[in-house]
Amino acid sequence: MDNRFVVPYNPYLLLKYNAHINVEICTSLCAVKYIYKHIYKGFDCANMVLPTGQVQYNEIANYIDARYVSASEAMWRLLGSHMHDRSHAVMRLSVHLPNQKRVTFKDGHEEEALEAARSRQTMLESWFQLNQS
Repeated sequence: MDNRFVVPYNPYLLLKYNAHINVEICTSLCAVKYIYKHIYKGFDCANMVLPTGQVQYNEIANYIDARYVSASEAMWRLLGSHMHDRSHAVMRLSVHLPNQKRVTFKDGHEEEALEAARSRQTMLESWFQLNQS
């Protein structure tokens, strides 16, 4: 007998659940890819065929794309847990050099457009000012 017969365990889990729990580490890239694929795959679907004699409504040859909610997903939603999580909103800022803002104007109203461009800040300038303060 040697160390090959010793099962790795976690003392914290052992005391918390009052049971022996084997602990293994999954470090392969395939395991991580499988977990993300399983989480973000979307809901399960089921196709059903309804006989024409029993149903009056006939839509696309009596095939209905129905949503199947499994027990785990139903419980997750009943408890009010989030299905997805976003940390930050991403906005695209139009980039320009200092004192070279983009100005859009109509014929005959060039001076008004120039004055409006001088008086207001672009989103990029506002972002720099926010980060500065």
